Amino acid sequence: MTDLVLTVTADDRAGLVSRLAQVVADRGGSWTTSSMAHLAGTFAGVVLVSVPADGVTPSLRTRGSGRRRHHGRRPRDPAAAGYGG
Repeated sequence: MTDLVLTVTADDRAGLVSRLAQVVADRGGSWTTSSMAHLAGTFAGVVLVSVPADGVTPSLRTRGSGRRRHHGRRPRDPAAAGYGG
């Protein structure tokens, strides 16, 4: 399994989280944990998912257009990135 951190921003609307969860599930993945907020009518979320290596497709890395974009990135080691001890 490959861990990905997805960041999401979009105009807030019903079904957005369900749609994102379906994209992950369609690729055989699971939703590990998340943090979400609604700010001034905008939905913002950071989601940690695990997907099989063959489920990491370009469509999972970037979907949508405009403000509705999903980015997949591998989690970094905070120390290697220069954060913390």
